[in-house]
Amino acid sequence: MNIRHYISFFIKNVIKMLTLLIGVSIAAFMLVSLSPIDPVQANVGATAYMRMTPEKRAQMESYWGKDVPPAERYLNWAKDFVRGDMGTSLKYNRPVAEVVAEKFGNSFALMCVAWVLSGILGLVLGIVAGYFKDRLPDRLIRGYALLLASTPAFWIGLLLLMIFAVWLDTRADGRGKHHAAYAGENDCDHGERLCAVCACARGEQRLYRKKTCPAQSGAPCHHPAVWFHQ
Repeated sequence: MNIRHYISFFIKNVIKMLTLLIGVSIAAFMLVSLSPIDPVQANVGATAYMRMTPEKRAQMESYWGKDVPPAERYLNWAKDFVRGDMGTSLKYNRPVAEVVAEKFGNSFALMCVAWVLSGILGLVLGIVAGYFKDRLPDRLIRGYALLLASTPAFWIGLLLLMIFAVWLDTRADGRGKHHAAYAGENDCDHGERLCAVCACARGEQRLYRKKTCPAQSGAPCHHPAVWFHQ
């Protein structure tokens, strides 16, 4: 009887989770489709978009699937997603599945480290608070615990990012400071500045793995014009 109860509980929760994921994906697609922002202009930049010919704009819109009805776009995405194809990330120029797997591994490692450190710190502070019960160390530890419990985690994360990434300008890879690089108009004909993929093709930065720019083969270039290099 208990086994049947656990199986039923598991199946119900799986169904709820799948229903929630489907609902969130539909809502996200609807919000993006109803957005007044032109996705092509937002990704190529206003200056590059204004310089495009009508034929080039139409080619870009067709490439992005802007002329496809939202319902059809969602069904096409859902079919590819079920087959394991999540599409290509416009930011990283890599398959989304690879990006998610890489980020998930980093997040999982960070979670494990945080779990171990928080366990050790909590145990030590608990022993100290118990030893100095109702005295100054106990009051300080209780105040510290109350402050952390009442502070939103995302706010603490933003505060740490501001301190270490902005003020101290440190990086996770330990290489120190970085800066944005720009190129002149003569270096690339896809906008005011050299696009990130063209920069990568010329070996000027390392954030993208692609070695050639799609624009060089006749395909529209839709990559950001500003990049970070090491």
